[in-house]
Amino acid sequence: LDLASTSRIGPKAAVVCQRAMRSARVDPKVWFSAERTFLHWAKISVVFASAAALLLSMAGKSGGALIYDVVTDGRCAHPVRDQRLCYLAAISAGMRLNSTTVQDSKNHSQVGPPNCYVEDGVVWYNSRSSSTEPCTESQACVCESAEPHWCLYIPGGTVAGAALVVLAHAYRRHYRRTRTMADGQVHMKDFADKC
Repeated sequence: LDLASTSRIGPKAAVVCQRAMRSARVDPKVWFSAERTFLHWAKISVVFASAAALLLSMAGKSGGALIYDVVTDGRCAHPVRDQRLCYLAAISAGMRLNSTTVQDSKNHSQVGPPNCYVEDGVVWYNSRSSSTEPCTESQACVCESAEPHWCLYIPGGTVAGAALVVLAHAYRRHYRRTRTMADGQVHMKDFADKC
C-alpha cells in the first residue's frame, strides 16, 4: 500500500489490509494443517470428557456405605426390607434391645409400620409392606441410607480436568498459529505439538 491510499482509508484499515495481503502469501495447505491439528487435539479432549462423564456417572450409581438410623415420626424413605438384617440394623442404629431375635409381626396383637421396627426393646418385622401405619415413638422404624464414597469421584474429576487442560492448550496453540500465519509467517515449531 502506498502512503496516499493509507491516508484515504485510515490507519486501522491499512493495517488490516496489510495483514490480509501478507496472509495471502501463506499456502492454503498450511491453514488446513493448522485446522486439522486443532481438531485432532479437540477430539482427544472430547474422548477425555466422555470418559470423565462415564466415570462420574458410575461413581454416582455405586451407592456407598449403608448407615442405619431410627425414625420416630412419619415413614422411612428407605426401610430395611430384609428380615435377616433387621436385628443387626437395629443394633447399628443404636437401639437398646431386650431380645436377640426378630419377631414376626403376624404374631403381634397391634398393627405396626411396614418392614423393620422396634417396640419396647423387641425387634419386629412386618412383612406386610402395604401397612400404612406411621413410625412413632413407641414403634420406631429402622431405616437405611447410603453414604456416598467421595473418593470414587476423584478419577472422573481428574479426567474432566485433563479434558479442559487439553482443550485450553489446543486453543492457545491454534490461536498462536493463526496469528502468526495472518502476519505472513509460518514457524515449524508451531506445528510440532509436543506437550
